[in-house]
Amino acid sequence: MVSCKVCMQSVVMNLIILVWSLMLDGYFIRENSGIKKGLVYCDLEGWILPAYSFFTSIGIILACVQLILLIFCCGCLKPEECLRVRSYTIDLLWAIAKEVPQIMIIFHVNLCRDGWFKMSSLFKAIFSICVTIWKLYNLYTFLRNDVKSEDIPQWCRAKRLYICFPIFLIPIWLVNLALSIMIAILFIHRHHGEGYIKIPGSIHKLHVQDKYLYTKYIARSGIYLRWPDNNYNDSYMKLAEIDYIMANKKTTVHLVFKLPYVCFERSLLDRTPNQCFKLDNHTKTLSIISMNEFSQSYTNQKEQNATFTFRYKSQSNKYNLGQINYNGNVSFGSLFLDQLLYFRLHHANAQDNDDDFLYRTSVNNYQFYRNHHQLISIDKAWRYGFGKCRPCVIGPQLSTH
Repeated sequence: MVSCKVCMQSVVMNLIILVWSLMLDGYFIRENSGIKKGLVYCDLEGWILPAYSFFTSIGIILACVQLILLIFCCGCLKPEECLRVRSYTIDLLWAIAKEVPQIMIIFHVNLCRDGWFKMSSLFKAIFSICVTIWKLYNLYTFLRNDVKSEDIPQWCRAKRLYICFPIFLIPIWLVNLALSIMIAILFIHRHHGEGYIKIPGSIHKLHVQDKYLYTKYIARSGIYLRWPDNNYNDSYMKLAEIDYIMANKKTTVHLVFKLPYVCFERSLLDRTPNQCFKLDNHTKTLSIISMNEFSQSYTNQKEQNATFTFRYKSQSNKYNLGQINYNGNVSFGSLFLDQLLYFRLHHANAQDNDDDFLYRTSVNNYQFYRNHHQLISIDKAWRYGFGKCRPCVIGPQLSTH
């Protein structure tokens, strides 16, 4: 027989669960609101927070109904009748309509991130694990003891309906428990290792909050501009390494075209020298020349200038790993400001010096970087988290200001 004391304990426990659940839901929504598309990870899909809030509202309604039923039963003349309204039906709805969907949303959010883990996800997972274990214990008690109680109506016993709720609830709670544990494991396995990294050609060391993420995404990744000639497929010029821009916060790259000549200049306090090249269209190679030779060159081509200014916005709660924006101007021709792409160098082709506008093949000979040869496209090089999710950012963001 179920006593009033046990009944009131159930009321108190459900009230505690409701309050904590609402607090954690509010924490998750607040912590994940306004996350912007950053250097690596995407912004949250537009449906995530509204869907999470919707399931929170469903949970509030179900929890209130459950509390009302328990309080009503505990105040009646026969508190043992609470057995039949111990709210296994509402538990089933709570699990299906709130806990499991929310845990699936949190799991989805963190599956495509490694290192960008919000504390609200961990707290929600731990809370869900505790609640699930408690619910499973209640179901165990029900199956072992309560189903033998004479309080269960004969018609229910005859049709064996008293085991319907546990049959549906146990696998649902087990799924919830498994997802919650996996979220906690994702958090435990996230990498740390704050430190400073010396960047070739930069006068500043780069401070990173996670060396693992730097190695996985940033190292050997750069910003590339396609060579403006349709006869050169998948041929690119490197404007700057990503970590170079991150370390210096602001970097300006200036290009001067007077075909078959081209000059590069990266303007910074380290006074990176101008580099000028002459293109041989037959061999598709470039040889380095002096600035004087470039100035004295005669060509029918008009001189074309292009300037790109990159600015790095440091990592924050809203921008994962920061963000790179740029603006610039192009005098005329087939170059376009909005066609900058991220690529990553194959490890064997990484250059530990500042002569990286073009790919060096010998002391004075160069060639364009080529996709699938020296370069790896970002959609292959950057796969996010355990889910190996595809990137949504393929290049720096063109500033509209």
